[in-house]
Amino acid sequence: MNIQKLYEAPLKHKNTMITSLHYKVNKGIVNIFYPIFGKCGNGIDSDSNVIISLTSYPARIGTVHLTITTLLNQTVKPGKVILWLAKDQFPNEECNLPKKLLELKRKGLTIRFCDDLRPHKKYYYTMKENPDSYVITVDDDIFYPENLVEALMTTSEQYPDTVVCTWGHEFVPDENGDVFSADKWEHSEDGSYPSYYLIPTGVGGVLYPPHCISDEVFNKEAIIKLCLNADDLWLKSMALLNNTKAVRVDRPAKVYFSILRTQKTGLFYSNALEDKNSVAWRNIIDNYPKCRDLLATKNADAGRGNVIADQKLENNPI
Repeated sequence: MNIQKLYEAPLKHKNTMITSLHYKVNKGIVNIFYPIFGKCGNGIDSDSNVIISLTSYPARIGTVHLTITTLLNQTVKPGKVILWLAKDQFPNEECNLPKKLLELKRKGLTIRFCDDLRPHKKYYYTMKENPDSYVITVDDDIFYPENLVEALMTTSEQYPDTVVCTWGHEFVPDENGDVFSADKWEHSEDGSYPSYYLIPTGVGGVLYPPHCISDEVFNKEAIIKLCLNADDLWLKSMALLNNTKAVRVDRPAKVYFSILRTQKTGLFYSNALEDKNSVAWRNIIDNYPKCRDLLATKNADAGRGNVIADQKLENNPI
């Protein structure tokens, strides 16, 4: 089953109602048939300097093999796919894990156990142990298209030393440069140019080139105190501390198919619906004022549209 084609099919329709219906039908097809017919090939290339890193927890451990299977079927293969699990959630380590998940070790999956940093586990230990690698973070409840790594790496070659994503939001600063209210941040419709304002969203897959973010990212005490459940915002702030922009792949943004059985739990319910992202972001920029200053400076003498135009001009000089 080719998931990439199912994502691309709805884009051929100009009628939004038909597109939405087509998307829902394809999402159902994937959820019904991929667990039955989805096959996993030899998923890694030992010569690759790309690592896909993710985490999971007990409520999703029975379905995470579906996500990992899609990650092991990439057109451009990573060097490693690492699943990080908390020791206290899986005290017997692999003895706790489903057979379908363990079988993927033969195809290239690495399973590691670590201290529990909640969603920060997806990147923290992989980046710390592999500082010179490209690290792609993903979520544990998504059917990823076969060209995810290819799309991210192609864009990274075009914009070196830039964080790359397929899905994100954009800060919307007020007249004072403040960007506190997460409910006012916008989905990125453009984003195919490097910007400080773009906030990569992990669900779509995010590529971090080597040394693109501050080493402060490994400050466990700050993570626990400021934003234990907001890994996307922490990573964004650490990129800002390193003066690193973000860019979205130059193609229509897709909402990837979620695994239906996983949607009863997740950080979305607390971070977005209860607006805890705003609280986490305020915590971060109060402790790291450079992040706020950088965003305010870029917006100081021009409207947001002019800033965007300037960024496009930087990449396409006359």
